[in-house]
Amino acid sequence: MMVMGKQAKRPLSLTVPVSEFKARCLELFSTLLEQDGEIIVTRRGQPIARITPRIRRPRPIGGAFKGRIKIVGDIINCHEEWETM
Repeated sequence: MMVMGKQAKRPLSLTVPVSEFKARCLELFSTLLEQDGEIIVTRRGQPIARITPRIRRPRPIGGAFKGRIKIVGDIINCHEEWETM
């Protein structure tokens, strides 16, 4: 599906020598954050590292409060009448 008026971003794929990476690493990281993709760092033409953005996975909701909340009494079969406004 293509959205009209917007171009699809192509994934970033850069291959840089280690000396260039050392000189431009902050610039390369900024570029990587703006685009999806990876940076391959090479030494003498051989890949030595692959750098990708960290994937943030959502934390599961179930068990999020385990050990933080203490239930006192029977919360399911509560026979108290509640006042309504």
